[in-house]
Amino acid sequence: MASSSWETIPTHTAVVEVLKRRGAIADKALYKEIRRLYKDLSWREFIRTLMKLEIQGLIHVYATGRNRTMIELIRRD
Repeated sequence: MASSSWETIPTHTAVVEVLKRRGAIADKALYKEIRRLYKDLSWREFIRTLMKLEIQGLIHVYATGRNRTMIELIRRD
């Protein structure tokens, strides 16, 4: 998909696209990647986006250690 400076995709769509490409990813790494597209995205807005996606049943967020959280796309077959 070609994009121009006039086209922007919603944050939640960008998160899903990154997860499709990368698979399970740490929250901080995902945030860093999403921030490349959305320079003004705060951590709070990012977490809110993840919560919405999890409530919709599109992603799974889980802790893997003390300060490490992983996010993965839920495959629907």
